[in-house]
Amino acid sequence: MSMNNGPQVLEPPKVHKDADWHQTFEPQWQVILYNDEVHSFDEVVGMIQSVFNHPLEVAIKIVKEAHISSRAIADVLSKEEAVLKKQLAEKCTPPFTMGLEQISL
Repeated sequence: MSMNNGPQVLEPPKVHKDADWHQTFEPQWQVILYNDEVHSFDEVVGMIQSVFNHPLEVAIKIVKEAHISSRAIADVLSKEEAVLKKQLAEKCTPPFTMGLEQISL
């Protein structure tokens, strides 16, 4: 057993800076699908499946919500991903009516 009579110096805890930590706390954005009178139910379901990669059952649920409530959340993503998905939907002919909303904590 060694004896150290001097003061003990404590080191501060190490803080890990990695990409996962940053992504966990990155603000999230909702991509909003608005109901319109231009597209058929099937067209909107197809767009939700192809742009957002949702399975058929999820796409149908989103489209029904938009039809009933005039709007529905198509997905929740980082701002960069949300903007990209919104742009993809708006590039369709005729364009789908989409919006973005930041989730406030």
